[in-house]
Amino acid sequence: MRVWISLRKRLTLGALHMTTPRASYVEQLERSFAAKLEKSIAIAETARGNKITNKGLTEDLAELGIGVAESHLSHLRRTAKARPSAWLVAGLAVVLDVPVTYFVPEDPITQEPETIAALKALGEPGHRLIQQVVGLSAGSVEMVLTLMAYLREQEHLPPARGSR
Repeated sequence: MRVWISLRKRLTLGALHMTTPRASYVEQLERSFAAKLEKSIAIAETARGNKITNKGLTEDLAELGIGVAESHLSHLRRTAKARPSAWLVAGLAVVLDVPVTYFVPEDPITQEPETIAALKALGEPGHRLIQQVVGLSAGSVEMVLTLMAYLREQEHLPPARGSR
């Protein structure tokens, strides 16, 4: 019981301390997605020679096994605060014939050689963990990071690089 209370306290406190670089990256991602989506739709319309509607995108995505409402696509196209799932971003990239990386701004942290090596070393369990974190709010990500720091401590591992 004492461990759970301590963990809950740490998770709550961890959620209150967002790091500025990561928060600004999330804001950059949100601002750029709608603009990049509109631009890629305009390019695809020119290449196809016809207008691309939300209904048409919904149907194309459904063929890939990705269900999305027309209203959600409309929200993604016009709102800077939209947070699409990784699957939806990947599906839009396929449908609009652009690389998935087109929608995601460069994160300077992922360009460090140590980070690249760590991502390669993660293997399948690590990739599943990353997929689960994609799309969570900044506060939720902080809670996950706090939980991971706690688990590392319990397993007598050193703190992860870049952790507080």
